[in-house]
Amino acid sequence: MILAGLVFAAWGCRGDPTAQLRSGPASLSLSINFGFLGVGKKGPVLVVAQDAQLNPVPLDPINATSANPAVATVAPDTSRHFPDGVTHPFAVTGVAAGTTIVTFAGGALKDSVIVTVQ
Repeated sequence: MILAGLVFAAWGCRGDPTAQLRSGPASLSLSINFGFLGVGKKGPVLVVAQDAQLNPVPLDPINATSANPAVATVAPDTSRHFPDGVTHPFAVTGVAAGTTIVTFAGGALKDSVIVTVQ
């Protein structure tokens, strides 16, 4: 009985069964701190790449584009710096009233957010 317990304990400790889930970026997480933007106003967006277990992982570069720059533009927010090396700050700026889609992409991953400017 004790021997069987030792065998199961040794088998269970042979490695992390979830290790393959931490193989690299699997998704982008967007943190948006605004519902609507006014014309000329900026809204922050933080982008973090995550593995399959939702752990933050490095991914460079991450780019952003606006489907309609006449409504809103997006650019890296160089005034904000994060020492973790995985958080990418962006600023979305309202240009004119309307709605557009802002897309963030890194490697084969992308995610988007609908931006409404009032």
